[in-house]
Amino acid sequence: MERHTYYPVENLITLKAENNALFSQMLAVTGRVYRLCQPAETAIAAAVTFMDVAEYLDLLDSLAELLHGINQFFKKQLGRPFFNRIPDYNQWRVKIAVAAALFQEASAL
Repeated sequence: MERHTYYPVENLITLKAENNALFSQMLAVTGRVYRLCQPAETAIAAAVTFMDVAEYLDLLDSLAELLHGINQFFKKQLGRPFFNRIPDYNQWRVKIAVAAALFQEASAL
């Protein structure tokens, strides 16, 4: 798998040290997104209801708010953005890929 360039990995270490509450929130939200992206999780539900879709959309909204909050924290507190420029960032599949990368790397810290 090709290495992503969404953010410098060192930023995760800085986030954990500077704002552990935001880091923990990031782990919780990105973990939920990551688990929903795994084939074993998605195979469980044979029928997806409208409420399931609404719940997924709410989770994606929470993810977008979280990513924005992390970037704002870095800009205000450290004077630089957390994320590099990400092509097609407005697409949900890209945000989901960012969430998966964040979760995998943050879980290893």
